[in-house]
Amino acid sequence: TCSILDVVEILGTPLKNEDSQVRAQGIQVLSEVLLQCYSLLQEQEVTHLVLFYENRLKDNHLVIPSVLQGLKALSKCVMLAPGLAVSVLKAIFQEVHVQSMLQLNRHTVYSIITNFMSNRETELKGLGADFTLGFIQVMDGEKDPRNLLIAFQIVRDIIIKGYALGPFAEELFEVTSCYFPIDFTPPSNDPHGIQREDLISSLRAVLTPTPVF
Repeated sequence: TCSILDVVEILGTPLKNEDSQVRAQGIQVLSEVLLQCYSLLQEQEVTHLVLFYENRLKDNHLVIPSVLQGLKALSKCVMLAPGLAVSVLKAIFQEVHVQSMLQLNRHTVYSIITNFMSNRETELKGLGADFTLGFIQVMDGEKDPRNLLIAFQIVRDIIIKGYALGPFAEELFEVTSCYFPIDFTPPSNDPHGIQREDLISSLRAVLTPTPVF
């Protein structure tokens, strides 16, 4: 049988190629494999892959979207060793300027954060207010309604589940409340089905339940 580390070895040449587009294609293939088989990975394999992908976040900007796809798959792994969720998020917060990326890639980052908040809550809370600050920097300036729906949900979870806000409560409020009142009219040919009311109720769910704001 072929293990995922065998796949990495098979892809070794494109992964190390000097041409960033070739590297991006190699990582994209690996990421697509991971998205199909992440639930089958063993802890040692997950650890090797996380360290590989984290290191690739320092690569050329053309490579980053494929790297994020791989990290999204790994963020779903049950066999994720303690400390790796924090390590991944620190690397993303430090290396990736999220708001300069395309909508789909930004959505991938929000998905990674959501996955870790679902399955590694205690570990993330160990970051203290640094987690809140990192997320503020990810979300700041977001304009796409598809991304705002998931971003508002993350803010709500940060507050309701008791993540540390530290000195960043006001910044979290500002980065969220700047969308009030919601000024969004979906285009007539919008395939995504997001309505103004969806954003209103999602934002209201953030701003109403908490004395923090």
